[in-house]
Amino acid sequence: MNDVESEALWQLYCSPGAPGVAVRTNAERLWIATRNERSANVGKVHYIDFKRHFASGDQRIYCKRSSLAHEREVGALLPNDRERPVNGRLMPCKLNDLVEQVVVSPYAPSWFQGVVEETIAKFGYSVPVAASEIEEAPFY
Repeated sequence: MNDVESEALWQLYCSPGAPGVAVRTNAERLWIATRNERSANVGKVHYIDFKRHFASGDQRIYCKRSSLAHEREVGALLPNDRERPVNGRLMPCKLNDLVEQVVVSPYAPSWFQGVVEETIAKFGYSVPVAASEIEEAPFY
């Protein structure tokens, strides 16, 4: 849910010197991508202090420790079958509906953005690719 890129998240999930990407979407695109799965539930994650707050029932699935608040997540969840629970499930969706933009890591080598663009095109997708704004010079 960040309006801007987070350098902390880049460092956490894509170490300096390693190429990587972030996939940018928004809540509307997430709803559209999950429309074929009637049981899908989209919601904002709440970061709470588990020593002071209690999350009951369906609320707890959208709760994480307050120490993870930098993630600022929205999630799409599918209910699990109580009789035959599974650890995960694929939910088919159209990537062109879901993905707004692919952002290349500020730590990636200069040639990497071209590889990302070529790979996206090779598989028949039309998704904008942008370099991270983290390394841009300030306007002053």
